Amino acid sequence: MKHARDVLNEIKWRDDLELSKTIIFYRDRNLFGLVTLMGSKILSWDKSFIYTDRDTAIPFHRVEKIVHNDREMFKKPKAKNEQIK
Repeated sequence: MKHARDVLNEIKWRDDLELSKTIIFYRDRNLFGLVTLMGSKILSWDKSFIYTDRDTAIPFHRVEKIVHNDREMFKKPKAKNEQIK
């Protein structure tokens, strides 16, 4: 299984993919739900965080899904103890 960071690296380096056509869905600890981040707002990333143009660092462990051009490229697996609602 690919890590979210691996998927972002793939999007960055493949000629047929564009970061600007990417949407990151992540859990926000303050809003208690999923938030979207457009790829065009991403400045950089490292091993642990995605850095945005709003001086925000989003931890990779909060990323739930990555969609590129309406194609799901990454989906975080459900935890074994997580109940389906």
